Amino acid sequence: SSGINAEYGVWYGWLALEMDAAQNCRRDENADGNSRRLQNGSSKKSLIPENLIHTKLPDAMILKIFWYLDIVSLCRCAQVSSRWRVLALDGSNWTHVNLFEFQTDITRDVLNKITSRCGPFLKRLCLKGCKNIEDDVVLTFSRQCHYIEALNLNGCIKLSPRCDEAFRSYFSSLAWLDLSSCKLVGDSICVALSAGCPHLE
Repeated sequence: SSGINAEYGVWYGWLALEMDAAQNCRRDENADGNSRRLQNGSSKKSLIPENLIHTKLPDAMILKIFWYLDIVSLCRCAQVSSRWRVLALDGSNWTHVNLFEFQTDITRDVLNKITSRCGPFLKRLCLKGCKNIEDDVVLTFSRQCHYIEALNLNGCIKLSPRCDEAFRSYFSSLAWLDLSSCKLVGDSICVALSAGCPHLE
């Protein structure tokens, strides 16, 4: 398995370099606009060289490489080409989502897009320090991403007993939970957890 991981590491290194090369080529192509034409009047083909590795790798290998990327890198990859967009936004790449670095910058609209993108693929979700997270966001995640096994809500200070329903009815796969600093969450959460989260450690 170490050999396989090393192989993917090499491919990822190449992809990281060629992603920038492909983006530069696309910018050049857009800048040229319609000024470049073949003599017969037909449009010039894409300026992106056909020998770039990312045009040769099969989808399965690119998906495997994308699985190791964080969400920022995935979003960058999605901007390279229409093919990469489909692969980068594939739900299988979104099994682990960590929004700790964004914290107060995260918006409701972004969270809604993440829930629709991840769906049943999401297994681990970290919202640590996201102080603007409210009960309805947790309910949305619980309904659309109901296979979450690990959930970090440390510092989500706006959560209240209203989120009990998420744990009572939808988070049945939950095995690990952090509610540190969620001061508004009352004792009723314990009842909800005991009733709806049988796998909680």
